[in-house]
Amino acid sequence: MLIIKTLLYTGVRVSDLINVRLIDIDLQSCQIGIIQGKGNKDKTIPFPNSFREALAMHINNMKKRYAKYLFESNRKKNILTEL
Repeated sequence: MLIIKTLLYTGVRVSDLINVRLIDIDLQSCQIGIIQGKGNKDKTIPFPNSFREALAMHINNMKKRYAKYLFESNRKKNILTEL
């Protein structure tokens, strides 16, 4: 559900979202950094302040699992490499 909400609130491409690392998210500024997105461009995508708490809870859970990516499989890889 959080993947769908993130896509809706930010408008990022699925290919960009699966590569978002935990360190690319700035909860204070409500922004997600997209590194080497389409066209090999870096960009910063805002998300609504109301979404910050849900995203922060997910980030904390992922950090407890020593995850690198925002959405990661149990095998410590981004979710696309598992499909």
